[in-house]
Amino acid sequence: LWAIVPIFAWQEWMTQAHRIVLRALVWWIGISLYALQLILILLFAQTHPWIVIVLPTVLSAEVALRRFVSRWISIGMLYTLILPAFALPLLVDARLSVLVWCFLIPQLFDAFQYLVGKTWGRTRLSRWSLKKTWEGLLGGALLAWLCAMALSPWLPWEAQYTAKTTPMLLIAAYLGGLASSRFKRTLGLKDWSCRLGSHGGVLDRMDSLIFSIPMAWFFYYSTKI
Repeated sequence: LWAIVPIFAWQEWMTQAHRIVLRALVWWIGISLYALQLILILLFAQTHPWIVIVLPTVLSAEVALRRFVSRWISIGMLYTLILPAFALPLLVDARLSVLVWCFLIPQLFDAFQYLVGKTWGRTRLSRWSLKKTWEGLLGGALLAWLCAMALSPWLPWEAQYTAKTTPMLLIAAYLGGLASSRFKRTLGLKDWSCRLGSHGGVLDRMDSLIFSIPMAWFFYYSTKI
């Protein structure tokens, strides 16, 4: 399922950021790079996890540097296709508890931020995301960290490692949401699409995972070196 999700996110980005019907060449550049990642993952995820990410990232940078596409499209290619694909080696190689830590904790952090901020929030956090507050951020981070620590007995590393890495995972999750809010404000958007009804688009639901998943990928494979 996750292998399909970034394709929907890429389509939403292209539709909103470029504001034209998808150009066939640009569409297939993005999808071809993503397909290359999928092939590399099937072949090398367990033995050479670094190759899975490095080669497509270099190729996407080459596409951007040679000005084959606009700045917004090259950013979108990285944001919606390359970064989310860091999850795919984990889906192949990691145990279920790592996937729960990688996917669920950032989502809980989002939910706790909203609940704590709505109840006790007073101090606005950023002009790019007007609904988020310092109280929501700190309270949500604490509750999400406690959930991660409750999960730590099932993770393939010591609880001390979970305690150290989870705050960095949550910072990455927050930055992912902030980046999405910044992009939407620049483009004058409330949501990326209405694909999920009142929940917005696929990209609205995965924004906190876009930066946190590469962080989780790095932490996981660092323990295997």
